[in-house]
Amino acid sequence: MTPHNRLLRYLIVGACSFLAAQSIFAALIYLARWPYLVAFTATFFAVNIASYIASRLTVFGSTTIALGEGMARWFGVAISTLAINNLLMFVLVDGMSCHPLVASIALSIINMPISYLLHRRLTFNVQASHTGNQSLPR
Repeated sequence: MTPHNRLLRYLIVGACSFLAAQSIFAALIYLARWPYLVAFTATFFAVNIASYIASRLTVFGSTTIALGEGMARWFGVAISTLAINNLLMFVLVDGMSCHPLVASIALSIINMPISYLLHRRLTFNVQASHTGNQSLPR
């Protein structure tokens, strides 16, 4: 798979994840009346499990990283970014009076390229020029 094809696939998975995350987040803060940081964190974990599987199968299928190890790496990266995002979410919402959904959208847009680069290299150990064939997860 070419790097451009991989990036396009990552953007598609990311767009689907984004829509799911915003829907779940909105439901939790408006319908369930959860505090926004609790809802943001719960949404993050739910969507990241699905995102890992989708990314592994459609974007980084050529990885040689075992399924369990890959998920551990994915969540290592994800939890690091979650900590930063929760801090930024708090600053945007409580410090700058930004609406939680607007803050969530802004953070998602900022995180997309950072997440791609971190997961490509750290989670799946795929080099930018790697063009190997996709394979089923181990």
